Amino acid sequence: MANLHHQYLGVDAVTDVLAFDLGCDRARGWLDGEIILCADVARRQAARRGGTLQAARAELALYLAHGVLHLAGYRDHRRADFRRMHAREDELLHELGLGRVFADSQ
Repeated sequence: MANLHHQYLGVDAVTDVLAFDLGCDRARGWLDGEIILCADVARRQAARRGGTLQAARAELALYLAHGVLHLAGYRDHRRADFRRMHAREDELLHELGLGRVFADSQ
């Protein structure tokens, strides 16, 4: 994951998720993209919250939601955008029965 992060974004560090827009048509509601999740990062984050398999799965679901939201046009660089995006992630994960994963990891 660190290699991909460097190759595509020029960042020399591991990351939790990378999302690549492959020509989404937002007007039609189509998302065409590739989302790469880092299970190692998810396991480390889950270990901080008890280390259960459920926590690791919830962390991966958070990363997937994050990638999908990026493909849908959400951004997280400005503070207000960051809060909006992570609130939406928690809404989606709550609807899936996983709880507020991002909020609980802070």
